[in-house]
Amino acid sequence: MRAEDEIRAAFRVLARQTPDADVVLAAIREQLDKANAVQPQDRQGAVRRPLTAAASAVAVLAVIGGAIALAVSGHAPYRIASSKGQTADTRRGPAVTVPPYYLAEINNRKGPGEHAAVIDTRTGATLATVRPPKPYSTFAAITGASDDRTFVLAAERGVGGAITLFRARFAPSRRKVTLTALPIPAIPAHERFDGLALSPSGSRLAVSTTASGRRSEQLSVYSMMTGAVKVWRQSSLAPAYTLSWGADGMLAYNWDGSPHYGVWLLNTATSGGGLIANSRLATALPHGWAFVWGALLSPDGSTVVAAEMRMSGNLHTHRTNFEFGEFSAATGAQTHVLLPQHDGQESLIWTNPSGKVLVVQTETRQGMTLGVLGGGRLAPIPNPPAAGRFAEFTSLTMVF
Repeated sequence: MRAEDEIRAAFRVLARQTPDADVVLAAIREQLDKANAVQPQDRQGAVRRPLTAAASAVAVLAVIGGAIALAVSGHAPYRIASSKGQTADTRRGPAVTVPPYYLAEINNRKGPGEHAAVIDTRTGATLATVRPPKPYSTFAAITGASDDRTFVLAAERGVGGAITLFRARFAPSRRKVTLTALPIPAIPAHERFDGLALSPSGSRLAVSTTASGRRSEQLSVYSMMTGAVKVWRQSSLAPAYTLSWGADGMLAYNWDGSPHYGVWLLNTATSGGGLIANSRLATALPHGWAFVWGALLSPDGSTVVAAEMRMSGNLHTHRTNFEFGEFSAATGAQTHVLLPQHDGQESLIWTNPSGKVLVVQTETRQGMTLGVLGGGRLAPIPNPPAAGRFAEFTSLTMVF
């Protein structure tokens, strides 16, 4: 699906989720029409990657509203876990633990596509880089296990081409990433790529796609060793996106269709069949809010955490509010607001096992930046040495 089609799909989603959507959507359409008239070639060159309707609309809203500053008071001390299990305080006082490094997609400055880089959380230094093997030109998605070594990268063959999945193993002592093609069928060019999630143990991989021309979503869970697969399908135009694994083989996915918008939990112990029939609703979207990029299930399965967005006002005074919230995966009730309502574009990148500590991405005057959210405060993570790199990366996975 072209980026324009995905943005237009967002119009329908937001119209149902926001109380004053009509006037905002009119402004979005105006901006979109202008962009289409000036740069039609951009729509043909877009990289095919997992993308939600709500997130597409957020990007357009940021253009309409101009620069959005993030105002957060104070900094939370945090610890960076080493590969040997030790921790190092960045400041004095109570601390939370975050991963020692992360894998990020980085835009190539001298050509199209993205490569991937392992980044040191403490310093922002690049520890290792990995580029798509030929004939692949870019990485379209990243997901990671919980052993701080194992990732899966989705490599795309040309613009809009087939996608092949690779295991990426990082060796910290040698600062090297090794790629190995998985025994999993490639995602054909005619299918929309909706989601990707590696289980914490690294033994199973969830992939969601939509076949072109069909009103059907498919969620497949593969064995990383043998390629054996279970498949669940749902007749719908809605994608199953932002996949995340919880305890006891429960797999969370975000769903923007009937019977309810929100986060659903699939029981992967079933043999396959209907997607909704084998799932239960964990958290419905709060009235008037949308989950930006989708919400995540904490690895212990107890909590759903989300970056939430709400629009209010009219065409001239509209305001987009964001906050990070926590919900019970058992009851669906919102239990905490982890960061109060404020202006700024934000997304959720990583959560610790309990969902109490988050790594988030926020929009500031300097561009897209990372931070550790714990105890109601946000502490920045250093940017890499290359200026502007964080403003360019498109997806990121952290392991704990």
